[in-house]
Amino acid sequence: MSTEASAAILEPGTRVGPFEVLWPLHRGGQAVVYLGRLRQSTQMPLQKLLRRLNWRGATPDLIEQEKLCVLKIAEPEQGDHLINEWDYLPRVRHPHLIQTFSERFGDVTTDNRRRRQIDMAHVEIPQPDGPPIKVPYIALAYEPGCSLKQELEQRNHRPLSPACAVQIAIQMAEVLHHLHTHGRLVHHDISPSNILLRKPAGSFWPQPPDAILIDLAAADSLDNPRLRHIYGKRGYLPPERRRPKATISPQIDIYSLGMVLYEMLVGGSSNRPSTTVSSPGALSQFPPVAEQNKRVSPELNELVMQAIDPELERREYYLPSMGHLLDRLQRLPEAGQDCKLRGDWSLAASVPLLIPAVLILLLVVGVLVGGAYVFGEPGGVRPSDLTVAPTVTPVPTHTALPTATPLIQVPTSTAVSGAERAPNRREDAPGVPAFQRSSVPACKRSGVQAFQRSSVPAFHRSSVPACGRSRVQLLHRSSASSTHPCTEGRATVIPNEVRNLRAHDWSVAP
Repeated sequence: MSTEASAAILEPGTRVGPFEVLWPLHRGGQAVVYLGRLRQSTQMPLQKLLRRLNWRGATPDLIEQEKLCVLKIAEPEQGDHLINEWDYLPRVRHPHLIQTFSERFGDVTTDNRRRRQIDMAHVEIPQPDGPPIKVPYIALAYEPGCSLKQELEQRNHRPLSPACAVQIAIQMAEVLHHLHTHGRLVHHDISPSNILLRKPAGSFWPQPPDAILIDLAAADSLDNPRLRHIYGKRGYLPPERRRPKATISPQIDIYSLGMVLYEMLVGGSSNRPSTTVSSPGALSQFPPVAEQNKRVSPELNELVMQAIDPELERREYYLPSMGHLLDRLQRLPEAGQDCKLRGDWSLAASVPLLIPAVLILLLVVGVLVGGAYVFGEPGGVRPSDLTVAPTVTPVPTHTALPTATPLIQVPTSTAVSGAERAPNRREDAPGVPAFQRSSVPACKRSGVQAFQRSSVPAFHRSSVPACGRSRVQLLHRSSASSTHPCTEGRATVIPNEVRNLRAHDWSVAP
């Protein structure tokens, strides 16, 4: 059965044991990889989950809530490799190695299944030209990152910084050294597509790389090698592994990791020679890394060229084990430098960050525009206009009092000759009525000296200087009677409400 047929059969929503298929992730030579989830009684509807994954991606909360996983379904006649991977993983646990589903989520079982049975089982795959066949599948933990191959492709095969490349190589050397010493296994398929970055390079917030190794389907034992076939990417395999009757040794992984490091430093597979199994001599010459990347230190250049040496004897002399390679990587000058992966800006990756930023910007602009409209100068409402004006109580009508005691003794006006008048007097201005003229200078007059511009009765006029008048000495604007001025003035006691009248209610003398 071809991989295309497998991918076409397992549509979203297809049940695989206790799991449910969401969509295919990768099609390889030994298995088809799907994104799936554990079926639960309370779970998000399938279409809603797919929309959320397409829009926001798989967040840690969503992975935990929906129990997202990776389902590797073997191709026909390739089930033994998948069973071997399921058998290797529990023996070689490491922080930089892919986990099984039960290792990530604990003892999650359905239908009284045992813990180990949920990680590996068999499923029937329908066949278009015959009865369905039963193939094994394994459930692995899902990591919402991208492969190193995808990262290099997104960068248009531009090289990584030497510090980031060395940091990724150190992490891979650690897990491979653990496989060689504790699991007695050779990975046999080290390549950028099998190195996964948990957090892809960010354009807004760069972060250190966190890489994990995946896919142990091609792994072989150092103690009991099977030598079934030549698996792995041929461009990353050493020349001795492509010869007949080749032996299994850690040098296979040393050479493959050296090729990955070379590719990260020179900028992608397009900048290194292509290789085939039929022409192993094509790998005998590689241009030094320092010629293509001037930022590489001499120590790093030397180490990389020794790791990809096509001669097995020289390679074993310089790097006899993965532990020696790890030690030399950790002593490089680039190992102590700050390392953060900075990716290229892309609209698809920036949408989850741009939408909140645009909404916040629109909110701030709206508040500023609204504030300028309400409290602005032209045509706006000022804060002083928002206060409620006090209620004005009309002045009571005049009532003659029994005793006519004048408030102020109004002296008789004294005529002043024109020669004695001070210059720039108010009465010097043309067109000013005689009753509005005063011998008091304008600079000494009170601001509340309010007189009506229209005709004012004679008893309302006073020759008392403005500076000597009281602020409550306000005269009523009603029509004057024929009574005595002292009696009329006695009736104009101003209540407190009248004091709060605004200036435009009374005519101010100019």
